[in-house]
Amino acid sequence: LQNVLYVCVVFSALFAGAVVHGYGPRKACILGTLIGALSYLLASLAESLIILYITYGCLLGLSNSSNDLLQSSR
Repeated sequence: LQNVLYVCVVFSALFAGAVVHGYGPRKACILGTLIGALSYLLASLAESLIILYITYGCLLGLSNSSNDLLQSSR
């Protein structure tokens, strides 16, 4: 499950960079935090393994990439 998360972090960093460049770091951080909260909520409701991979792996990977990108840009 962590491997899916790390792969999604790497590939969604391109999307997160565009969001930071287009909307600014504050809005990107808020969006990343909301996506992360949504992924934890949906992962807690997952009834199959593939849904857990999508919610925890992909959505949380997208959230982590936006927040990690902001921390490294300081």
